[in-house]
Amino acid sequence: MRKSFIALTFLLVPACLSAQLGGKIYLQRADSLLEQVLSLYEVKKYGLLMETYPRNPKQQITYTANTGSEVTQQEVSFLWPYSAMVSGCVSLYKTSGNKKYKKLMDKQIKPGLDLYWDTTRQPECYQSYPAFAGQNDRYYDDNDWVAIDFCDYYAVTKNKEYLKKAIALHDYIYSGWSDELWHGMEFDWYRNGDQNVLYWHWSPNYGWEMNFPLEGYNECLITYILAASSPTHSVPAACYHEGWARSGGIKSASKPYGYPLELKHNGAEEKGGPLFWAHYSYIGLDPRNLTDQYANYWNVVRNHAMSDYQYCVTNPKGYKGYGPDCWGLTASYSINGYSAHMPDNDLGVITPTAALSSFPYTPEESMAALKGFYKQGSWIWGKYGFYDAFSPNEKWTVPHYLAIDQCTIAPMIENHRTGLLWRLFMSCPEIQDGLKKLGFTSTTAE
Repeated sequence: MRKSFIALTFLLVPACLSAQLGGKIYLQRADSLLEQVLSLYEVKKYGLLMETYPRNPKQQITYTANTGSEVTQQEVSFLWPYSAMVSGCVSLYKTSGNKKYKKLMDKQIKPGLDLYWDTTRQPECYQSYPAFAGQNDRYYDDNDWVAIDFCDYYAVTKNKEYLKKAIALHDYIYSGWSDELWHGMEFDWYRNGDQNVLYWHWSPNYGWEMNFPLEGYNECLITYILAASSPTHSVPAACYHEGWARSGGIKSASKPYGYPLELKHNGAEEKGGPLFWAHYSYIGLDPRNLTDQYANYWNVVRNHAMSDYQYCVTNPKGYKGYGPDCWGLTASYSINGYSAHMPDNDLGVITPTAALSSFPYTPEESMAALKGFYKQGSWIWGKYGFYDAFSPNEKWTVPHYLAIDQCTIAPMIENHRTGLLWRLFMSCPEIQDGLKKLGFTSTTAE
């Protein structure tokens, strides 16, 4: 059976993460795996690696930029698998500090990567197959991952060569930027005429029959921010204040476990709603120092997360397993289908995204949950990470992943680490204008 080294190499990163969580055996396994890839997949002629082991003599190059090019035999791997070696070396060096990984990166992996560099088209970037085979297709995602790794590597080595290359890759990726989607969003259409509120549903077959206005507070704050910020289909500030904020009726005096919610949670005013309400709007929207006449939004998201945490720790229903290292109620798969879990709808089901996507607000509590989930064992996680939900009380899970739950984890962890997505989103001039239009103040946006 032939094995692609991409699958093997991608095991290096989770192995390094496991080592950070405590367990040197995983670091040893990652090191052993790296050595095996370098040994078994080596193509000495080029100093590169094969796509599969054993080598498939019939494998051909398929990503050719020139339609008239003759399809030739594939001697080495495509860029995407090879770039995983960059991720592996960077992760190993960051985790262990062992300079042998730095030497490997600088003396072997990076020179090999340079063979994919295309200077014949502008902006320059890496192409899908080494340049010695002629022009091949170029992909934004391939180059994006390399750029991120180079930034991480620069952060620990201060080698400006990698930062310079990351900037060049950014120029290539940005060259493909298009405003067509952003400018084409008809936010004003969803006013259903000239009403000062946005509606959730419209279809060519049923029109406005659902009759569901977006009123706060829930996960839809970002909709009003974007609608007010649109340069082509903007909505007036009255939509936000009269619709979303209910003419001031959005304010709340509820304090579950001593944490003021500040805003009325739809259908959960006393104890707060599912935790995804504190995540979806804030993947890009920075709640730090963000205020308007209704709330301080850092208080809104942090207090929501902390009240959810405290509810699980207090565990009024006495479910087995709840505690400081096992908490988080939000919408997910449930024992009997799907449910929006929250304190007023606690079914004994813990959803990992709830705690993990709260890292910016509850770093200590979220890290405790991450370690606690990991210690639960492989019955709640698989090759893509933690399963969507589990019940320690019923010893129940489903070995499935739900993309809408997974999608907030990595971005929110990155916001906790560096604030990257927050900085990028808040740096957009249109967003700054939209926030000011609605009466928000933010030290980030100004």
